[in-house]
Amino acid sequence: MVNQLLIKRFKIGVLVISLILTPNAGWTQTRLEAETSYPHHAEVNPSRVATRPRPRPITGTPDGSRTGGGTRPGESASQCRQTTHPPTALVPEDGKGATAMESPVVWFYMPYTNQDVTTVEFSVHDRNETTTLYRSSIQLADVPGVMGITIPIALEMEEAYQWKLMINCGSEGYGHRDFALDGWITRTTPDPAFEWNGVWYDALTELATRYRSNLEDTAVRTAWVDLLEQVGLADLALDTVVDAQLLSN
Repeated sequence: MVNQLLIKRFKIGVLVISLILTPNAGWTQTRLEAETSYPHHAEVNPSRVATRPRPRPITGTPDGSRTGGGTRPGESASQCRQTTHPPTALVPEDGKGATAMESPVVWFYMPYTNQDVTTVEFSVHDRNETTTLYRSSIQLADVPGVMGITIPIALEMEEAYQWKLMINCGSEGYGHRDFALDGWITRTTPDPAFEWNGVWYDALTELATRYRSNLEDTAVRTAWVDLLEQVGLADLALDTVVDAQLLSN
């Protein structure tokens, strides 16, 4: 168990991809702007999309909030600009998912750029929500899109952790949050009884990584859209994957 906040500088392994969508041709053009890498993840077979992935039940933790719900009662209205879709964690509706990785990646749709926000903070906490295991500020990309944040600490097997993403667009200071997203991630052994072996976070990361190696692979594209459709997030599936950076606190 980590007893102190990690303050080293980390960079998120992400891929910047521009996708142009036309009504008849689908994804007709892609542009690779940066090439980075993620830790190795268990391989996902895109040809299995015909059998929709079943959610693997994660018990023993409260539900998370994948869109944050804006400000709390009694606080001033959000100062973030209005967008078609709010900041959204790419997780099941209850905010829970599993991983087989020691340092997995959590994915978000971020409609804001670094110029739109005052602060963005990512943190990881223990199951009881009493100990902060990791906390870092985030520098967003210069364009909106889907971003991945690697948890840079070792998660223990069969243990649940809470992650939080706090977004502030105003000047109220540390205590104010325009958006407060949170969810749960449990490190466990892959279970072949479930589609994608029951490890949601790893399936999402594997498919994002496949875009880098073959951006025109229709099977991978279909698998990505299908996976997000299962959790009601298909509208976000065609957004650009963008870069971001964890900063020292």
